[in-house]
Amino acid sequence: MTIGPTRDSATIQIVYKDLDKPAWNTGIIAHEGVAVSRHTWQLAWTNGPDIHYGEIVYGDDGVPNVENIRVILNVDELKERDKTIPGEGVGATRYLDYHEPQNWRPPYDRELIFSRYGTSTTDKYSCEVWIWNMDTDSVKNISNRHEYYDEPEGVFPDGKYTLVECDMYLPISQHAQILDLYMMPLDSAGNNMVRLTHFGDYKMPNSDVTYKANQGVISEDGKYMLFGEGRSNTNDQPGTGFGIYLFDFEAAGINVNPGVGADTSKIDPVRSSSLPEGH
Repeated sequence: MTIGPTRDSATIQIVYKDLDKPAWNTGIIAHEGVAVSRHTWQLAWTNGPDIHYGEIVYGDDGVPNVENIRVILNVDELKERDKTIPGEGVGATRYLDYHEPQNWRPPYDRELIFSRYGTSTTDKYSCEVWIWNMDTDSVKNISNRHEYYDEPEGVFPDGKYTLVECDMYLPISQHAQILDLYMMPLDSAGNNMVRLTHFGDYKMPNSDVTYKANQGVISEDGKYMLFGEGRSNTNDQPGTGFGIYLFDFEAAGINVNPGVGADTSKIDPVRSSSLPEGH
């Protein structure tokens, strides 16, 4: 997790799962993230324009540290790549110098799902879902919806879908003020979306403020989603919440194919030593 007085000064800190010891402060400033692998020691975080990579390493004394730190996605290099990617460049999202790592794609965690924020083709604040492959160093726009807002959140355990905060149900995008949560297939170029929440269809009583659903995360077994209640047209900081909700996919009649028992034999852990007890 990141802990600090402000987003720009928060540092990556490693927390013991039993909460019986103080968090270990790595001293690494991370504006967003941290994307934590479920199967390896990989981390990814951002300083704003660039996405960084590192690996958790435990010393003989059991003290964790982050090593092998490097930039994996540089903002200037990404803009150069855009010039050769079909659908990007002129007539597409005009990207800002800000990126956010979200999740390593399960079950093998060899791809990083990240956000690229910008200005849409309708001149609204927008976001696109991108993915980086660590084996080929290739990048790909997964959402390809340049007139709307698509921000990735939680990922499903089989790696076939990601949650996105999305406003594609609106006549025109509203600067991420009115959002609901969708399931987005990671291999369908932004097609075959499934809307999960309908908070954006309702306004607060006697108000022009609209509800929205955001900050969704998926359980390890893929059966549940936790998400937050947001509100539109306010001056709250991004991610500000007014309640946490539990979504049961089975009760909703949605088959998410959680991929329980997926073959993980090909996973190549960054570190093969076992995690110290209590972590």
